[in-house]
Amino acid sequence: MKSKITSLFVLSAVMLGQRGLSAMPIAEKPLYQVTVVQSAAKAINYRNLSGSVEIDFKGTVLSPSAKGMASIKNKAGVTKIEAEFENLASPTQFGPEYLTYIFWAISPDGKATNLGELIVKNGKSEIETKTPLQALGLLVTAEPYFAVSQPSNVVVLENAIKPDNKEKIELIDAKYDLLPRGEYTKNIAATDLQATVMDKKTPFNVYQARNAVRIAKAAGAETYAAEGYRNAERLLALSETKAGGKKGRSMTAREAVQSAEDSRSLSVKRQAAETVTNDKKTAQDDVAMANSQADTAMAGQKKAEEAQEKPSWRKRPRTPNAPRPSLWPDPPWLLPSNPKPTQKWRGHPPTKRKGKKPSCGLNCWPS
Repeated sequence: MKSKITSLFVLSAVMLGQRGLSAMPIAEKPLYQVTVVQSAAKAINYRNLSGSVEIDFKGTVLSPSAKGMASIKNKAGVTKIEAEFENLASPTQFGPEYLTYIFWAISPDGKATNLGELIVKNGKSEIETKTPLQALGLLVTAEPYFAVSQPSNVVVLENAIKPDNKEKIELIDAKYDLLPRGEYTKNIAATDLQATVMDKKTPFNVYQARNAVRIAKAAGAETYAAEGYRNAERLLALSETKAGGKKGRSMTAREAVQSAEDSRSLSVKRQAAETVTNDKKTAQDDVAMANSQADTAMAGQKKAEEAQEKPSWRKRPRTPNAPRPSLWPDPPWLLPSNPKPTQKWRGHPPTKRKGKKPSCGLNCWPS
């Protein structure tokens, strides 16, 4: 019997917990969550090389006809790079959000550094840049604007060693994170992702600014980084006007792009922190609820055990008109064998005096 009662209370506690879990409000998901994919690249150590060295760039499966070469020189702890590329197709072929190409340096620990934008004319581009990295991998990706802080997975060119290179080059495997295709536009309506039709009167940077502000808004910057986002909108509005000429509009648009990217990055970081906080609070609530359910089950079990340990006579059913059981015996004058007293005397019996009637005080027994 005791085991059955215990099982009943445990089952009740489980059902109560399930009811509580179903009624618990689900934590709100952030507006924007970043998904990354990991890739590997060959990083080259230029620290011990004397003079300059030339490397090749080979096109990936996304752009097999693209190619390039670069001259790299390490001097005074700075790596100088002079690169040129050809057979670069329009980046919009990979999606309407991609407008330009970015040149990246990947450190052996996977950190990506934006080395600059490739200005493409007739499929060709040249760039001169430098970096403090001594060992690095180089690649080119398609991006929505020039100020991106993390490469996309639309990799079109990667560095490669020339077959006839006589220098002893040390290769290092570098793993780095990439943003998958569609990550920038997953919260943007399909009607806003139409192919961009450019005209010569509008500076190219204005198109990038429009793209950057739209992506920042989709990433929740309007809520999580409102000040930076409003500044980007203001700069974009200025670049849309014809005041300042084409050069002035282009410079203002570049500022808008940078402000939009800063607000987007800040928004992503704040939402990630909010997600961690919400997950921690949910875990704490789950532990508190589990402890409460355990306490309730233990209290019910204790109550059941106490109920079984009580005297059995308290559980006997009473028959109609049956006298209530008493813990103490009845006094002698209430027993059926003794006659009932004729007078309501209590205490000592009355005393008899000669010639007088018996007197009775306040406490007396019948004589």
